[in-house]
Amino acid sequence: MNKTMVFCVDQEHAAAVTKRINNERSSKAGASPAPTGRGGDVGATLAVAQNVSPELLARLLEAPDADAYDLLAHLAFNAPLVSRDERAKAFLNRNQDFLGHFKGKAREWETFAREASGLVGSLDRLGYWPEIEARLVQACEVTRTHLGDKQLEAQVLLDSGRMAYMQAKMTAALESYRQALELFRAVGARLGEANTLKAIGDVQQFRDERDAALESYRQALELFRAVGDRLGEANTLKAIGNLHLDQGDGERGLEMLDQALNLYRLVGDRVGQANIYWGLGLRLVNNGALQEAEPLLAQAVGLAQQFAPGHPTTEHWATVLTQVRAQLAQAKGPETAKPTGEQS
Repeated sequence: MNKTMVFCVDQEHAAAVTKRINNERSSKAGASPAPTGRGGDVGATLAVAQNVSPELLARLLEAPDADAYDLLAHLAFNAPLVSRDERAKAFLNRNQDFLGHFKGKAREWETFAREASGLVGSLDRLGYWPEIEARLVQACEVTRTHLGDKQLEAQVLLDSGRMAYMQAKMTAALESYRQALELFRAVGARLGEANTLKAIGDVQQFRDERDAALESYRQALELFRAVGDRLGEANTLKAIGNLHLDQGDGERGLEMLDQALNLYRLVGDRVGQANIYWGLGLRLVNNGALQEAEPLLAQAVGLAQQFAPGHPTTEHWATVLTQVRAQLAQAKGPETAKPTGEQS
């Protein structure tokens, strides 16, 4: 059976409000008032209201916080005037079950996105790159279409870039980083911006775009210092130091690495310390300076055995150190000195 909805218009109220509107408009324009609806002529009343801005209605009805819908409903049907906040609260009170369903979904989507990002730096080391990449693509879509969380979307994009970087897909990495940077800046997330600029600098350094890399690192370093992130500052100083060493500026490079090393010690990051010792030691090995390299490599191995005993990287470092010591012993002949002990 068809149902017909009937609106009962309060004609007297509508005519009175319309008269006030006409008087307001004619007083400003210097014109005669337009005819108001009388004796059931609601069409004339609503025609007047249709040409009046919601701002004028709100002022005349002394309801600045009312929505345009409520203003017109009050004009035509003498419905109660409510503010936008009151209407929103009423909606929440009436629709808790409905909204709760979507809140649960939102929590699921957010959890999925964060877990996908968390896979970078864990499972990636085990070679699950295609699976992680697929999840990151889904996570990015979820944050964009269902959550509207720009900062979380930016983090997912940053981690997608890191995955591409690990696989030497530099163009893809840079595109993800640039999208992430734009979003982090849009929401004012300076730490995210700093991490992304550091990542962009890494891509530029890989591409041998040294001036561009130094500029990206400079901006990242400034932001890390501004937000008080000592670890981010140390990582960036290390990158700058290695870049200066690559450019042949040994003094400046070692100065940056020394600053980074001090910060790593300050925050208790043994991984950062080990990487600096190992990097410097390898440079010396490549230059044939095995005697100077050995104590640096030994410190790196000693630290790695503390935080990652039995790890493939630790085992590889230990093998290289053994080879260096063997070459030193062979060079010295029968009178082999005891090797430098690892740092405890």
